Amino acid sequence: MGSLSGGRVAAIAVEIGKGLLALIPTIFVAAKLAPSLMARVARLHNDELYLMVSLALGFATAAATQALGLSLALGAFLAGMVISESEHAHETLAKLLPVRDAFVALFFVTIGALINPRALIARPSLLAAIVGLIVLGKLAIWTGIVWAFRYPLRTALLVGIGLTQIGEFSYVLVQVARKAQLVGDDVYNATLAASLLTILLNAILMRNVRA
Repeated sequence: MGSLSGGRVAAIAVEIGKGLLALIPTIFVAAKLAPSLMARVARLHNDELYLMVSLALGFATAAATQALGLSLALGAFLAGMVISESEHAHETLAKLLPVRDAFVALFFVTIGALINPRALIARPSLLAAIVGLIVLGKLAIWTGIVWAFRYPLRTALLVGIGLTQIGEFSYVLVQVARKAQLVGDDVYNATLAASLLTILLNAILMRNVRA
């Protein structure tokens, strides 16, 4: 998107087409194949086999999307959609929670290792601006949305406060923007640091609101 031209627009259209094309077999598998497969595996009452089949579906879907030139993350997301159509989706989630927790911990360790403290000291105002936009911006937007659906103001505020942290997809966006030279290292490092600070602030806010 940094330098749009005829060829770039066509390339973007092709990538969007690939993404839509990947949804067609995914919807078919989710509706027709995955529920019966997971039901048969569940009837065997073998927890290890059930976990392995669930992981195999995830890895296979991720590999298929990568073969189409899309990301592994999109494949993992589509795999979750496939498994969610099974009546045993809650059982699958319960068995995958320990695996998820381990990878979440590894994910945030990796994010912390990527932060360059020197870059933050050089531009503290940039970090403060990003944190302010995330916390105050998301609080205002989500509170307004929930309140617009006629929920009580307290409920809207609780939802808004609960979402006052950066989303994981922001890491993907800022990394892609950095590789495309749309943002510099200062914005990249400030975004990573803002993720840590907003998570800490979110925990403090939620604790005080509940009290």
